[in-house]
Amino acid sequence: MSYSLLRNISRAQSERVANTLMTTLGLLLAIVVSAGAANAQAVNRPEQTDSDKWYLGYNGFRMLLEERSLTVRTDMSATLRRPKESVIVMFGDVTRVSLPDWRNLRAYVAQGGSLLVASERGFKLPGVNLFSRGPVSSLDKDSQYQGFDDCIVLSDLNQSHPLSKGLRRIIVNKTGWMSTSEDSSLQWEVIAALAEDVLPGAARQRPVIMAGLDAAPGIGVMILSADQSLFSDGMLWHGDNSLFAIQVSDLLCRGNRKWLTVYDNGQTLPSYMAELAPPPTPAQIPPQMPPNIPPQIPPDIDPPEPDLATMLRMANEVLDEVQDSNILNETLKERPRNMRPIAWARTIVLLLFILFLLFLVWRLVQNRWHLVPNRHARFMQSMYGVNSSRQLETAEFGAAVEILARDLCRELTGSQVESDWLKLLASNQNSPSVTFTRGQKKALKEVVGIATRGCRVHLSRRKFESLGRSIELVRIGWRSAALVTG
Repeated sequence: MSYSLLRNISRAQSERVANTLMTTLGLLLAIVVSAGAANAQAVNRPEQTDSDKWYLGYNGFRMLLEERSLTVRTDMSATLRRPKESVIVMFGDVTRVSLPDWRNLRAYVAQGGSLLVASERGFKLPGVNLFSRGPVSSLDKDSQYQGFDDCIVLSDLNQSHPLSKGLRRIIVNKTGWMSTSEDSSLQWEVIAALAEDVLPGAARQRPVIMAGLDAAPGIGVMILSADQSLFSDGMLWHGDNSLFAIQVSDLLCRGNRKWLTVYDNGQTLPSYMAELAPPPTPAQIPPQMPPNIPPQIPPDIDPPEPDLATMLRMANEVLDEVQDSNILNETLKERPRNMRPIAWARTIVLLLFILFLLFLVWRLVQNRWHLVPNRHARFMQSMYGVNSSRQLETAEFGAAVEILARDLCRELTGSQVESDWLKLLASNQNSPSVTFTRGQKKALKEVVGIATRGCRVHLSRRKFESLGRSIELVRIGWRSAALVTG
């Protein structure tokens, strides 16, 4: 019945529907071909890392752009020189882009260039806005796609903009967020923003996708996305992401665009269509011709195009294959979601070990044997040496104070044992220290501490005199209290 209705459409409408279906079909086939190639590589190379898997690439979106008659260039500077005829796409880690290169890209848009920046990294886009790194998680169960709190459904879309026209929801995965644009040279609009029930709090109601258009139609365009995986092969078939990618390619390619440069994680990518083409067989390689004879140009013959019924049947088969698979769950179940318990345990043990080492070093520094200077034999010196030694001796008051403190403790207790000296600090009713004033008790505690633990070698003269007065104060107070009790 649907085929009979399509047959009654006018020829112009049929061609428009056929072009749209061909674009969608090509996008589907690119993802399926990439998936098959990745599965074959996974069988041949079991040690393959996640970064090499097909669902993290951008093959489908690159094919969309190349099918619009864009020629791929790997020389970014050559693309920047022809802004009105070029499209530049930047994915992944763009923190390696220098400040002068960002300024060149901004001037490229101002001169009519077309630019897409999609990155989950935190960086400053000079003169435009600030990207903040995620991942953002949702507390609302209805906004969690297939039960993943960091895979969020964005349903509040700007339907008046051509990028989101006709879309119901966009699915983002481990997305970041952006600040509003500070650039007034373009007409900026927020395409999709986060809700109020997301974490962290700084990401609430912040833009995820923005677009800036030049006031003059068909001139400059800049599209910003805080989620680079939105254009990856693994996320194009969830929600309305595939239709969003098609509309993004339409907006980027408006006007007479001829050149394309794709930047991904620090390097420009070659043509995807050239990589997808099989290598020529020996029969297809033209024979060697003499250098004086120019190569013959093949005749300009267009290949035959399939009819509408064939395209519909192929599109339905590819859609059935995609619906039967669950790409997102297969992708996320193999990636670590949280830190392993063994990693937490190792971190805590390492911190405790560092604290123990710091405590051990502190105890060694406080030990008095570490502070006692080495004794050297005396010898005849010059006048300069005598003066220098006198200056050093005046600074070694610590040893003298320690000797005086130990003599006082032996005098008060009549014992050579340090443990008996510590009894001077005990609260004994028969001890003469009971009648000590507060200052005398403080001086006694200081003197006993020096006698048992030692003292720093180098003391100032003021400190030395203060300790001498404390020793004399304790001696006088002890004798006075002994006379009273006797």
